[in-house]
Amino acid sequence: MFKSRIYKYTVLVLFPLTVVISQEDIQYKYNLSGGIGVNLLNSTSLTDYLNSISRRRYDDFIINPEFFVSVGYQVSDNYCLKLNYNYVINSFNIEDVLGYFENHLSIHTPVILIDRFYKTDGVILKLGAGIGYSYAILGRKILSTQIENFYSYGLGLKFDFEANTPFGDNLYGLISSDIKLFLMSEFQNSNFQKLVFRYGNQNKNLDLDFFSISLKFGLIYYF
Repeated sequence: MFKSRIYKYTVLVLFPLTVVISQEDIQYKYNLSGGIGVNLLNSTSLTDYLNSISRRRYDDFIINPEFFVSVGYQVSDNYCLKLNYNYVINSFNIEDVLGYFENHLSIHTPVILIDRFYKTDGVILKLGAGIGYSYAILGRKILSTQIENFYSYGLGLKFDFEANTPFGDNLYGLISSDIKLFLMSEFQNSNFQKLVFRYGNQNKNLDLDFFSISLKFGLIYYF
């Protein structure tokens, strides 16, 4: 229900912008961009897992660095097809009465989006939506044992807003924000064993269903 409401509100807020923004023609056919940003990740299962092995309490939203690269192809005067790759990484090193736990999380998320272009006073604005695949790896090390990797996969949606300000004829600065909603599988190792943890009075299998919000900065080159 919560995720459904977020999706509806996003559509209601972004759609009217397609009507009120005046625009100029965009002459470029391709674009290439990259940068770095901050990702706020909400995954109930991940938060429960971390709180089950830690004496400190983790918040519902976990802050992570996020890196991205994108390549776009303008399919018409106002629309661009974009292939976007996002990489989120974080480490959770936890010392508890039971020992020392190392947890290394990385999330790879390629997404295909359709962007709607607007150009006004030299600034390029984009509204985009698309579907993607996410692949996550959680490396866990307990005490002096070797790192054991667990894997999770899933599909989801991404909605983004992007603004480009000119630095030159073809080079622009980039600032963007996005929302991602992904449904992921339960973590399993290479032997198909699930990652089970004790939370409260029950055993739970760790998955990575997530909702995230990102703010990113970078450069984009049009040609």
